[in-house]
Amino acid sequence: SCGAGFRVPFWLGCTGQTENNKDWRALDGSVSAAPSLAAFNRSLVETADRLLLRDSRTALEWCKRVGAFTWASRGVEHQVFEDEFEQEARPANWIAIENWKLDSGFCPVVYALALSLRISARMRLGLVNSAGEDLKLMRAVLGGCEDLSNAVNEACVLELWLETREGSETLGCQQSGMCTTGASGCEDQLLRYAARLLQSTPLVSQSQT
Repeated sequence: SCGAGFRVPFWLGCTGQTENNKDWRALDGSVSAAPSLAAFNRSLVETADRLLLRDSRTALEWCKRVGAFTWASRGVEHQVFEDEFEQEARPANWIAIENWKLDSGFCPVVYALALSLRISARMRLGLVNSAGEDLKLMRAVLGGCEDLSNAVNEACVLELWLETREGSETLGCQQSGMCTTGASGCEDQLLRYAARLLQSTPLVSQSQT
């Protein structure tokens, strides 16, 4: 569970159970079997990377569509994950967007999960810039309306994806020189919610209509 007061909005979930989205559902299921170890499973990270590359164009198309659900909340997009948030009305084209997801097989929340796995892998290898680019894409997939500054984005990737779940410093920390500099924390609430969300699997079953 994502915890009290927290939800996955319906538009982030997979639409239906189809041949087109079975790979994304399978990834969600594999991560849910051992969520604390998923980022350390080379085979799982490679699967995530393959699916991310395969559906990269579809993800960019989704980023153009998702604003229909979050544009009215721009600047406070994180509120769509809060139970008490009530959208004034669903956008007029929401059914068309759901049909597009059904036809394309795109599962936004599991795409974000795959990005999170790749971010973790890149941070352990010291690829901070590449991890930061993935974080920008993740934020857009989750409904972020505007790009963060490079400084805020870097602070978020360093704080939220830097440490391993075993509590040790990562190679990314050591190579970036940020281990002991006292870098400021992540100021973006949407990414803070994303980090919380992506640790709560399975994700598909948590999306609400």
